[in-house]
Amino acid sequence: KYQSMTRNSKVLLGVATFMPMVLGLMLVFVYITMIPEIIRMVTSTGSGTEVMSGYLSKIFSGKAFALLFLIIITKLGVLIYYIIDAIKRALKSDAERVFWILLFVLFGTIPLIVYYFTKIVPEPETNSDGTTNL
Repeated sequence: KYQSMTRNSKVLLGVATFMPMVLGLMLVFVYITMIPEIIRMVTSTGSGTEVMSGYLSKIFSGKAFALLFLIIITKLGVLIYYIIDAIKRALKSDAERVFWILLFVLFGTIPLIVYYFTKIVPEPETNSDGTTNL
């Protein structure tokens, strides 16, 4: 049986939903800051193999790898949560349920955000004592 969420749970889910996008922007920034160093490496070394190994070591450096790992873990966790929510939630039909799950799996973050604002935010919130606000 589906149980509605408290306001704090909705806010936390909203933060988790947007987290992969925020972390992705941080990863892009980290990669952009690496460009001058990679350019120096390309101009100072002549061997293509050395350039490629140096380039790959920069791309998978500590900060970038940590951000990439956080993006993957956050994205998987949120995706699993939304799939379970779509299965348990009282939607109009099974076709709608399958539609949402396919959108989640095939198109990534944008359908999660749309689902959050169209299905999760508008529902009545549960109080700490188990009663529902209408």
